Amino acid sequence: MKLKFRNLKASEIKPAIAKVNSEGVTILLWKNNFVDLDILDKTIESTDYQVTFSRENVCKISIWDKLKKVWVECKEIGEGISAKCTANDSLKRAGMSWGIGRELFTSGEVFRECPASKLAEYTQLSIKTVIDSLASCTNVSNIDDVEEFSI
Repeated sequence: MKLKFRNLKASEIKPAIAKVNSEGVTILLWKNNFVDLDILDKTIESTDYQVTFSRENVCKISIWDKLKKVWVECKEIGEGISAKCTANDSLKRAGMSWGIGRELFTSGEVFRECPASKLAEYTQLSIKTVIDSLASCTNVSNIDDVEEFSI
């Protein structure tokens, strides 16, 4: 079974501050679980995949292999401060195991120099700000010019 999921769109990527030190901020890029479900819906017929959760914080995404006539599955364990957070995390991880949003995990650390006096400005970063700051290491220079964002 060969599956190719599309790259994430810029509008599907959310930035958050991961670490702050005297030299600047490290930015974490993430996606929410609805992105995974939307990509699955648009790539695979809804009757050809299943998403199940267990009490052990495991999400399983199973995709029907039409040639072999079997379900192929990826399972991942999530982490979180609540059951909902844990379920969301395990779904995003299982989606990443299938290749959905994998570019967020292979892009490397995003660091931006930032004087302490300007830290407040970075608490509500937009994806455009992140893309502009990443222009030197990406194929994206302006968010208005792209449909897909690939790091």
